[in-house]
Amino acid sequence: MKKLIKSKLFLQVIIASMVATLATAGIVGAVTTIGANIETAGTLAAGATTLTGTLAVSKGVTVGAAYGLDTVAGGILNIGTTTATTINLGSTAATVAVKGNLTFPSAYGLDSAGVLNIGTTTATTINVGRSGQVVAQLGNSTVAGTLGVTGLTTLVNASSTLASFGGGTAVAGLLFGTCAVNFGTSLGAGVATTTNCTATGVDSTYKVFLTPSNLETYVAFNSASSTGSGVIQVQVFNTSTSTPVTIASRTWAWMAIK
Repeated sequence: MKKLIKSKLFLQVIIASMVATLATAGIVGAVTTIGANIETAGTLAAGATTLTGTLAVSKGVTVGAAYGLDTVAGGILNIGTTTATTINLGSTAATVAVKGNLTFPSAYGLDSAGVLNIGTTTATTINVGRSGQVVAQLGNSTVAGTLGVTGLTTLVNASSTLASFGGGTAVAGLLFGTCAVNFGTSLGAGVATTTNCTATGVDSTYKVFLTPSNLETYVAFNSASSTGSGVIQVQVFNTSTSTPVTIASRTWAWMAIK
């Protein structure tokens, strides 16, 4: 009789142990829902975790080295898109690397409280804007190296001042070209004569410089000026006191500045 009781007791212990083990396994393998807050003064460790609601963190979040913040599948990762007024990335002693393109919405941009450096360390070429678009320089520009310009360049501003070189007189217009000069008849000894040549774009506001070439003996260049729209007036003088000179038609180079 005692052996029978002991056998039954032993069997009950075995069954109770099996039930407890299965129950524990069921709890571990099942999904756990926590309806209250979790607070810990230490470290909360978790494996792969899926959060379907809002995660509010009142202090810093630290991510291990070589790990990061990403989306489950391809899509948009939003950071600070609702209530944040300032988003700080990195520190003054750290490098923030952007691996792909960086896009700003219209009317926003990249700024700094002091000096804004772009491509100052390893960049070999810095491209700003694209072909067919206007790149607006709203303030002064300082070039410490060489400025190379490819293609036609027009420099203008609201006051129509083209450029000032080395603190000199401001230049509002610069034109140059060639024109045909023909004085026609024979030029008598000691006589000056004047003719006009065509110079597109020139008017009386320009200072005109003319380069005479292949002048005949005794013939001296006297002056050139712009007296009307598209015209340069040219004067030469026969320095001989006795010999008249016939001046052939020539093509002379000119430059006009205002």
